[in-house]
Amino acid sequence: MNPNQEKDQGLPSSIINYLSQIIKKMRYRKRVCQEVMQELSTHLEDEMRDCDASQDKDKTAQELIAEFGDAQMLGVLMRRAKKRCRPVWKKAVIFSLQSAVVLMLLFICYVCSIFLGQPTIQTDYLAILNQTNRPELEDMDNAWTHYGRAAQLYQTPSERISRFIRTGVGIFGDMPSFAELPKEQQAYIEASARADQAYWEQFDEALQDLLGKYFERGLLPWRLDRYSLQSPEQFTRANEHCILDAVIRNMIVRSRLVSDPSFESTLRRYAAPLKDMMGPAPIALPLATNDSRLELVADVVEPLIFVSCDPDDERDAALWQWLKQNELPNHYLEGLRAGLLQYWMEHEPQGTKALFPGIHAFAHKALADWLADNEMAWQEYTAGSRLSYCYREYSTGSQSSNWLMTVLTPHMRGLRDLGRLGRWRAQLSLMQGDSASAIESSLTVIRVGRHIQKAALLNEQLTGVALNRIGHLQLLRIASQVRLSADQLQQLNQQLAALYPDGYPIMNSKFEKLAFHDTVQHVFTDGGPGGGHIAPKHFNSISLSGDQWKEPEVLTTLKVGLFHARRDDTMVQANGLFDRIAEIRQLTPYQRQQSELAAESMISELPQYRYALIHLMAPAVDRVFELGYRIRTEHRGLLTVLALQRWHLQNNRYPATLDELVTAGLLAEVPQDPFGAESLSYKRVGDSFTLYSFGTNLTDDNGIPARSSDGRINMWTRNGDAVIWPLTN
Repeated sequence: MNPNQEKDQGLPSSIINYLSQIIKKMRYRKRVCQEVMQELSTHLEDEMRDCDASQDKDKTAQELIAEFGDAQMLGVLMRRAKKRCRPVWKKAVIFSLQSAVVLMLLFICYVCSIFLGQPTIQTDYLAILNQTNRPELEDMDNAWTHYGRAAQLYQTPSERISRFIRTGVGIFGDMPSFAELPKEQQAYIEASARADQAYWEQFDEALQDLLGKYFERGLLPWRLDRYSLQSPEQFTRANEHCILDAVIRNMIVRSRLVSDPSFESTLRRYAAPLKDMMGPAPIALPLATNDSRLELVADVVEPLIFVSCDPDDERDAALWQWLKQNELPNHYLEGLRAGLLQYWMEHEPQGTKALFPGIHAFAHKALADWLADNEMAWQEYTAGSRLSYCYREYSTGSQSSNWLMTVLTPHMRGLRDLGRLGRWRAQLSLMQGDSASAIESSLTVIRVGRHIQKAALLNEQLTGVALNRIGHLQLLRIASQVRLSADQLQQLNQQLAALYPDGYPIMNSKFEKLAFHDTVQHVFTDGGPGGGHIAPKHFNSISLSGDQWKEPEVLTTLKVGLFHARRDDTMVQANGLFDRIAEIRQLTPYQRQQSELAAESMISELPQYRYALIHLMAPAVDRVFELGYRIRTEHRGLLTVLALQRWHLQNNRYPATLDELVTAGLLAEVPQDPFGAESLSYKRVGDSFTLYSFGTNLTDDNGIPARSSDGRINMWTRNGDAVIWPLTN
């Protein structure tokens, strides 16, 4: 109520001030305060109605103020009274809102404490790793000195020969002679060529001549192998992608696109027809991933594969000039197919079929040149392989951080490429009739693989396994292509057995456990309830990859920060998991299936966000350990093949069972099959034999080789047996 209104009603100023103090001390809603003011004013007016004189009013007012008591206390009591008089529903609503505000404030404080938490780095796990893996031997026995020099000296092959070197597949694949094909196959190939001949004839003479030079060098990869030639349907299906790939990868990719000033205009001119020809297939262009023109290319042609080109090839330069000056003819693909088929039918494949099926002479020369360029690198590689151990101190490449997550292993690629070089050295040695050098090159690769298998990191061990596989398969090729003497077989058997006197090693995940412990100290705070909480901004430094992390990174980080288990609980779960992994690694794939043990299933059972760090860092050990057991199988298989060949030289027949090899002292024991319950399967077939493992499907398919989806024999696919002999892969 306005004081002026109070005066009009005859209340003394002392009463009005007193009432104002009471209302002020109530600190309540305006409407309620007005009601209280009105009630008090009315009550006091009634008390002072009989007072006529001003002095009487003042005296009565002082008495009433004294009777009412302290204004502050009275205001507090009135506020409490009003609160008590609220309806129950209103009290509940107010209490709920107040509780929500308090909880929100507490939540904000908790989130701030989570996101502002800082890890404390107390242990140098990198130093522990280096100390643990350093052998107590003289540095002069360390193979890494030679391997490091070999990696520096290594000369990479040209782009055109690199695919051939990596895959071991000829430019035209396993290309048979057209004249050797059955008549019905010849008939439909001739019909296909005739059907498209008109499109080839539409090409001008310059383009035909230029494409003929590509045909001559085998630079248009096409599936002309025995699988694709089994039927017209398989021929079409196998070559549908290859012929598309031929257009881009050999006609455009290896051109002078990158350096030519007319790059943009020519690319845009050909974008539409290229898209029409390629359909959903990826278009490859010779741009580095940091090239400034990627944005333009992405606008014009999608999707893209970035590959390197050969800027010095005269055919590419000539083709690029033709493309700038002309338009692609209609039905270009059909014309290209007709020209290529016609060339194939008229020209016999060049090369030595027993060693390099369907490889042209120029590929032989390019391969020989590549090997000659790397002679010094190979000598260092060989020198290192003969030493007793290999040790390289791990580093992160950063002076400010020793986090094991950032350990660098750049040397692995060079060692792996040199292993491929060793394989081709062996093949060329066989072409020259030097089987001893071929065997030594293969053994060198295996020795290097043995060194790398002893490394700490799983990816290094996998590189060692890959090198071992290159060497073992090459020795199997040698055994299938050359009749080795009894002395050669015995010596090779002894050398292989001496490489692994304690049996073929099993891969281990000790580094991964150490790296997990190091990561915990990098992403968890130290101390507090549960030993500390995860620090989300440090957790963000770990890459979130995989199908389970499809949410926006901000949302994932928030969930991890709020719901992740505390440090102690995380360590308990992780240590238990790594202990189980150590047990699982001792089990063969067959034993794991029988016991229904799988590390991946153990990890998947853990709540995703509560144990996000485990989901991110736990290695895919089931797959990794299986790869290790594959090469163990091939190692045992190779030793068995050598023993069988020695038996055959001695007895002019193969044994009825593998037990006879053990009895004759040619094998230490019957080789067990890690993918089956018993030994490797052996069958005597006429004057030969079949030796196989049950393979990754863990089932005996009676020696039928496993095949990939395109029909090619692939030892370790899941639809057949892993046939070690006869060599079919």
